[in-house]
Amino acid sequence: MQSEEVYDAYERANRTIEYDLPKQIPNSQLIVYPDSGHGSLFQLPELFVTNGRIFLDGPLAATETKRAP
Repeated sequence: MQSEEVYDAYERANRTIEYDLPKQIPNSQLIVYPDSGHGSLFQLPELFVTNGRIFLDGPLAATETKRAP
């Protein structure tokens, strides 16, 4: 296999895991940050924190907490 073919196969496998795995986990949600890589928390900090707060304060949160606005 050429290196480009190996890369393409790797990308296809990763996409399958990324997009199919959340479908198999009840109440899960996949969030894809546009135009970002592994550093999405640095590239889009406001969006990352907003999604983190929604997750932490969601229906499965262990305790109720008061957060500063």
